Amino acid sequence: MTHEAIHCPRCHSEEISGNGHNSRGSQSYMCRDCGQKFVHVLPELRSQIKRRGGPVRRRMTLRCKVALRTHKLGFQLLNLL
Repeated sequence: MTHEAIHCPRCHSEEISGNGHNSRGSQSYMCRDCGQKFVHVLPELRSQIKRRGGPVRRRMTLRCKVALRTHKLGFQLLNLL
């Protein structure tokens, strides 16, 4: 497994610091530049979620919709995922 640099999903900065763990035990991060808090999802896991479908994909899609609404972006951006 190769080490992948973690980027902020909002501003794409590499100035990231650990921010504890979420309720599921995943490492949480915070961008030092814009303050965005997020959990990094590896590309391999993201592709498994897309292939698997079902409740996991629905839950991830719902989270994306909420994030898009929060940032006032259009739902057509979901097609890019």
